[in-house]
Amino acid sequence: MSTTAIHILVADDDDQVRMLLKRVLVKAGYEVSEARNGNEAVRLFKQKPAALLITDLIMPDKEGIETIQEFRRNQTPVKIIAMSGGGRLDQNMYLSMAKKIGADRVLSKPFMPQELLKVVQELTGTSPAAPAVPTPPAA
Repeated sequence: MSTTAIHILVADDDDQVRMLLKRVLVKAGYEVSEARNGNEAVRLFKQKPAALLITDLIMPDKEGIETIQEFRRNQTPVKIIAMSGGGRLDQNMYLSMAKKIGADRVLSKPFMPQELLKVVQELTGTSPAAPAVPTPPAA
């Protein structure tokens, strides 16, 4: 039996944050695509849909709030984790706004990798031991 990794799209303008999140998620068995902003996330999602979007809220070009709104306005069937470390406003205001417009979960930066994995596992229905979805063998 073969398995197909669950695809996760990570959108953050901070290269180091994206690299760290990708490393944690790939190590846990997920397939990860990266975007530097909301516009890129929308474009990449159209090319290859993901089961989960993890987005920063403060980014250039298209912020996370706008990105979440676009995904929800288009009724895109994707789970969304919004994350923020602050900005011009209190980070809790950003996270609260993200939750109100459709984020399934919110995380305050900085957070521990285990905290991220726990939320990812809850939203994707995976467990630490089985992050991939079985697919039937080709006929």
